[in-house]
Amino acid sequence: MNTRANQPYFPVYRYFQKPHIMLYHISCEKGTLAGVHRLFHVVQDKYDASHRILYINNTTSGTLAQALRESSAAWVNDPHRTMQFEYERVLSIFEVVDKLQASKHDVVVVERLDAIMQETTREDYAHQNRALALLMGLDRDLVFIDMWLYLDTYYIRNPL
Repeated sequence: MNTRANQPYFPVYRYFQKPHIMLYHISCEKGTLAGVHRLFHVVQDKYDASHRILYINNTTSGTLAQALRESSAAWVNDPHRTMQFEYERVLSIFEVVDKLQASKHDVVVVERLDAIMQETTREDYAHQNRALALLMGLDRDLVFIDMWLYLDTYYIRNPL
């Protein structure tokens, strides 16, 4: 039995009525590495050591590791703050949603959601859209590092 098919559909626009939740878009037009460097400065400016941050992508941690080595953001040299920054590799939008529903992170960074949405799954397009709606409706800050104009047009309200 497919449990995702039995999950209710939540219209995405309802979730933007929550004023304490922020959705950010960082363009990777100049490359993903440049986007991650921008992210580090956003983390430094907007979040402190009490915030747990989860970084998700569907490739490897190589770009993140390189950005950590090269970063000029002061917090990357603070062991207490970097321990609050976690990395997860995912294979599909469903895995993203499952991980986030089970986590207690305050901020979630998704690198290349456009690529994650293009991953082949056994689910149909409607189920993928429902999973995306669930992701966008989670009650935590979300930061997207990608080139997906769909997100920028329909969802993101605070470009960085």
